[in-house]
Amino acid sequence: MIMLTATVAALAMGAVDPTIADFFPFEAGSTWTYRDTINKTESTCEDQVIGNFDINGQTTIGIRSRIDDRNFENTYYRIEKDKVMLVGFDIKQPLSKAYAVLAMPSNGTRKWSHSGETMIFDERAPLDMECTAKMLYSFSYKGEKLPAIEVSIKGIVDMGSRAAVKSDQVAVYAKGIGLVRLRETGSFGKQKFTRVRELTNYRIGPEK
Repeated sequence: MIMLTATVAALAMGAVDPTIADFFPFEAGSTWTYRDTINKTESTCEDQVIGNFDINGQTTIGIRSRIDDRNFENTYYRIEKDKVMLVGFDIKQPLSKAYAVLAMPSNGTRKWSHSGETMIFDERAPLDMECTAKMLYSFSYKGEKLPAIEVSIKGIVDMGSRAAVKSDQVAVYAKGIGLVRLRETGSFGKQKFTRVRELTNYRIGPEK
């Protein structure tokens, strides 16, 4: 009985609650490769952590995105307590207000909203978001069961005299991996789109 009690105590001491960084790894050199399909047009996308950058006196992490081996954009993030915040797309001209793209669910579910701005079509535009994060305690990725966070985001970007861009997306971030799946449906005026992004390969940390 004493041995059993000691074993349980040791396990309890070793069990550490996950942090939001466990679901969004930021180690320099980490790389994720995705199969990205938009309205049946398929591309290969790669995200890579390119290092730390100072933006307005705060450390942010840069991720470079490439599509079919062509540079697409850089995105800069920082962690604020239990949230991953999107800071901007240009270190010299960050967004006026960072916004959360991922948050640790409390009691299994968490909701938040945001009104601010984003970058779209290489210009700034007002953005309104309604977000929900839900803990998935046993998500299957390539046969392995992992804790994960499912994030649903409903967003509207006001393009002024042009039609608004509407987006409804669901993303899954697995512990120790990062984004593994994203499905987005949306519209720009009369144009409708469906986008599916699926992780095909990843490496956490620099290449060895």
